[in-house]
Amino acid sequence: MARGITDLHGNKFKVGDYKLCLNIPITGKGNLVFTRDLISGEPFNLSVSKKKNNINEKTIILTATSGDTGSAALAGFEGKEDVEMIVLYPNQGVSEIQEKQMLQYESKTRHIYAVEGNFDDCQNLVKKIFSEENNKNLSSANSINIGRLIPQIVYYFYAYFRIARKKEKINVVVPTGNFGDILAGYIAKEMGLPIEKLICASNQNNVLEDFIRTGVYDINRPFKKSISPSMDILISSNLERLLYYKLKDCKVIKELMSDLKNKKVYEVHLDMDEFVGESISELETFSGIRSVYDYYDYVIDPHTSVAYGSFRKYQTEHNREKNKVKTLILSTAHPMKFSKTVSKVFGFDFEDENEAIDFLEKELKVKKPEQLKNLKENKKTILSIDDASKKIKSIIKECNNG
Repeated sequence: MARGITDLHGNKFKVGDYKLCLNIPITGKGNLVFTRDLISGEPFNLSVSKKKNNINEKTIILTATSGDTGSAALAGFEGKEDVEMIVLYPNQGVSEIQEKQMLQYESKTRHIYAVEGNFDDCQNLVKKIFSEENNKNLSSANSINIGRLIPQIVYYFYAYFRIARKKEKINVVVPTGNFGDILAGYIAKEMGLPIEKLICASNQNNVLEDFIRTGVYDINRPFKKSISPSMDILISSNLERLLYYKLKDCKVIKELMSDLKNKKVYEVHLDMDEFVGESISELETFSGIRSVYDYYDYVIDPHTSVAYGSFRKYQTEHNREKNKVKTLILSTAHPMKFSKTVSKVFGFDFEDENEAIDFLEKELKVKKPEQLKNLKENKKTILSIDDASKKIKSIIKECNNG
């Protein structure tokens, strides 16, 4: 495994044709640590893999995104003409910056659609297409693809070695929507990483918190739009994987998924001792951004604030104010992607997002990422669920015939 690996601070290592770039700034005080921009790069070198296996057909990447996955996947496959990409995101369900980032890549082989509905609607459509299309060249880029989770496991180990002593146990707090990132943490723990608790942080769409506490997964509840939109999810796809790891019984899992589809609820009681479920309100999310800035001199986005607020609740509920266990908070988005929301915390309600970004850069000293510079205004295509389904099938058919 060590062959071909450069030092971790050099940030690049190569194992065969697998390339990964780690960029993990870490900040904090005492026993609380934040990480940001955890992982970037190519999860797999698809073009090289196809070449080695003499595969000449075009690969079709179909993915749903609640914000960041779309632009990350589009950037990762930029310039690869043997890949056709279809990205679905909920219309008015991502930030302006996230939408602009994705639309930069619109082209003849890059199809980006705003879907009338929420993330669950987009994800369900993707799953439906996969179940209907018998096409070996069809793949995905979000966490319904296990290839997304494998590199995420790496940064749990990387961050651990940066902050902890040998065999020292830590807690990890993960802002959670689709249960992918925290599942990678669970796998890391199962591989031997000394994680004491995985704290699953939710916004007001707290179906996961309820499941961890009660064993009942119930989506018979209102879907709530929030200032942490990447977590506005009720059907967490990767929870099915956790059920498999815990139960090892495909028949039972199939019955549970059938209940979820038909009854919108299922109940199963598992040993979930390694997980803690917490959630916070919108007001607490705003408050958390300010608290972290005042105490840590660190600007966080709303999703990270949900994690921070959930951590504080965990401390209070379990009387752990004096607990010496180090806690790692995964800061899963850059604050400039939610500049208007962050600016409001500091008393500025900007209508223009560029003004909000300037405020973060000049007044709060937040470094502007290269990816957010010179973003252009591009027209978006808005589709209903039915129209999106027809469009996707048409693209797949055209690729197969081409």
